[in-house]
Amino acid sequence: MLRSGLPRGRGSVMEYLCRFEQFSDFGDFTQELQGWETTFVQLSVGQLKIDHGCFDAGDVILHRTRFGLGSACRSTRRTDWPSLAIDLSPKRWCGIDVPVGTVRLIVPGREMHVVSHDPWDTLFISIHRDTLARWAPGVADALDADLTPDHYLLPSDPTAVDALIGWTQALLSARPAIDDADEAKEWAGALRQRLKQHLLAVLGSEPPTRRISSLHRVARYDAALAALEAIHRAGPRKVTVASLARELGITNRAIEYAFRSVIGVGPSQYMLAERLNRARHDLRGGWRSKSSVTTIAFQYEFENLSRFTSQYTRLFGERPSDTLRAAKNALG
Repeated sequence: MLRSGLPRGRGSVMEYLCRFEQFSDFGDFTQELQGWETTFVQLSVGQLKIDHGCFDAGDVILHRTRFGLGSACRSTRRTDWPSLAIDLSPKRWCGIDVPVGTVRLIVPGREMHVVSHDPWDTLFISIHRDTLARWAPGVADALDADLTPDHYLLPSDPTAVDALIGWTQALLSARPAIDDADEAKEWAGALRQRLKQHLLAVLGSEPPTRRISSLHRVARYDAALAALEAIHRAGPRKVTVASLARELGITNRAIEYAFRSVIGVGPSQYMLAERLNRARHDLRGGWRSKSSVTTIAFQYEFENLSRFTSQYTRLFGERPSDTLRAAKNALG
């Protein structure tokens, strides 16, 4: 099942079905993610470079995403497209430390939080619900269950995981150039069947196991979710730990524990990083509204412009004026 309306002028048909792209901004990258509502917050210092490879077979889409900076990701999968994520770098997912090789089930409509303090490397297999039900009915059954996040960590075969990773790397590196649509369809069908074989080998025959969640971990995860939602609602307003604690009816220490358990950094560090990331997003689009660095800094309640510039430069490796100038120059 291939997507109709293949674009013209973008190289071969097969290059569209199996493609590789690079991004220097989380906003540009997330716009390319069909079916996801995703927000990234850069947490570690440096300039961003995202490598994204994709194989699209219609009802199954394979992605590999890599970048070299620590970040926090908040995402929700929309529609009838669950995903299987295979972590190729260690992460903290919904407050749970997951090692390399972990297989996670991403359920549509459920908000998930992932943090990586190492270079980010993840393999995603987005698969239509009906296809998943045919291929792995035991996994598909978990989609409608109201489970805690640890129940979506799937048992897997490490040898099969390594084989899938190697096959994916070879596929996305080769990107065969095929101009004929019928030949490309035949290729895509064969690759889709091979992907199915790899996926079934990874999952094996065992259904997802039912684990007993730690009450403390669940409570901290719920507190972190509530705090993140309050921060999101605040928009450009500066939020403090004390105001969060008052709004949620818990102590400052509970907020601190929740953030360090789920996000891996303290709440003050996270909130500063998020405001800086939002300011960066607006600076990159500042040419549209003719906004200045000062206007955007004050919009996000950075009252000291010199300190804002210092904090921004330390996180992103360039001054805010450099970001705004580059956006204007790119426009020409």
